[in-house]
Amino acid sequence: MLPRLVYPELTPPAGFRLSIRSSQRWLLPAEEERVASAVPTAIIVSPLLPTHLKLPPPAQLIPMAIRAEELATLQVSERRGPVACETEDGLSGVYFAIAGFTRPSGPKERRLYAMFADRNFYYGINYVAAAEQFARHEATFWQVARSIRRRLQPQPPAEPGLDLGGPAKAGEAPGPAGKQAEASANANAAHAGESAQPAAGLPTTQSKPADPWQVFEE
Repeated sequence: MLPRLVYPELTPPAGFRLSIRSSQRWLLPAEEERVASAVPTAIIVSPLLPTHLKLPPPAQLIPMAIRAEELATLQVSERRGPVACETEDGLSGVYFAIAGFTRPSGPKERRLYAMFADRNFYYGINYVAAAEQFARHEATFWQVARSIRRRLQPQPPAEPGLDLGGPAKAGEAPGPAGKQAEASANANAAHAGESAQPAAGLPTTQSKPADPWQVFEE
């Protein structure tokens, strides 16, 4: 069975609809249905990416993703970044801004790639639009991006006879099993844009707040 993808908790923008495309969630403005454009206007939300010791920081990971697109079909004419940014919940991150077109002769477009991070997850969100439409929803993109909330990661329940390294007594250090469990919770990383496996010990239905994505799925 494939792992269930987990997406950032955020405040959905009014007047947008949800389109699920591969592992990503695209938020499209209502007028997108009425405008025939080779470049869709979209806020693109990626699944949470569990952190890993060998996973590059966002300031390096985003250029790697852009470079992969350049090797495929994207022709970049302008770029800016990394620029520091932060969510209302205190998540720190960076963004890159680019302008270009899809080879061989696509229309001009502009994109924003933003990624926030804490010790458990990377939170990725992008914005793409035709150059002449970009400013129309840029402010909305930043409202959504800054509304991303930190996802808590409680310690998984202990198995019988297994020390998961709970709070150490005074003067004691957590046991090796506790360190291993913590490392295991962060061990599964995936390439940006691909399926990411949720780390062990995500909140249960009882402890998890209402899913903000349900407003699109009712």
